[in-house]
Amino acid sequence: MIELALENSTEEGSLALAVETEPLWTATFRGAGQLALALAGARKRVPRFDRVVVGTGPGSYSGLRIAAATAIGLEAAFGCELAGCLSILGFAGQDYAIAGNARRGTFFFARVREGQVVDGPRLVPTETLAGLWTAQHGVPGFAVTPLPEGLNAERRAPSARYLLSRRSAWTDSVEPRYLKEPHVTTPKTATG
Repeated sequence: MIELALENSTEEGSLALAVETEPLWTATFRGAGQLALALAGARKRVPRFDRVVVGTGPGSYSGLRIAAATAIGLEAAFGCELAGCLSILGFAGQDYAIAGNARRGTFFFARVREGQVVDGPRLVPTETLAGLWTAQHGVPGFAVTPLPEGLNAERRAPSARYLLSRRSAWTDSVEPRYLKEPHVTTPKTATG
């Protein structure tokens, strides 16, 4: 079984290859153009993909959609299986908290315990995040974006290689996990 994991929920995306669950190769990329190059690098190393695992968020609206579309294209090309996995499970360790800026005065928050999501991901107002974050006494914290001043966390992007090890959290859907509707800016009307 040759598995490819694709994580693209933040500015830095990643790919990981595994053969019979053994890690083979990883790469990082920024943007769709570099994703295509990383995918070509993966393709040079294996004859096919049997399963593609996609990070489903929360995260960048465009990045999640690009990852899902890429996986669907690989399914069409190779006849491979698809699986989705929350991007918040793309970190080393079994116990941690994670947060990221969801814009417009909100952050997402999630708590992972024993490798399972036990809280979230959920949207919280900026002022609520501080209380949630400090309540995680002694638990490692990761931030996918800068956090409000005074909240300490290691800034890190989720990694595709860790998604491969979270089999119990895989779903049959690569549908992105959006926590709110996308913000649409409407054009200004001409007056006169």
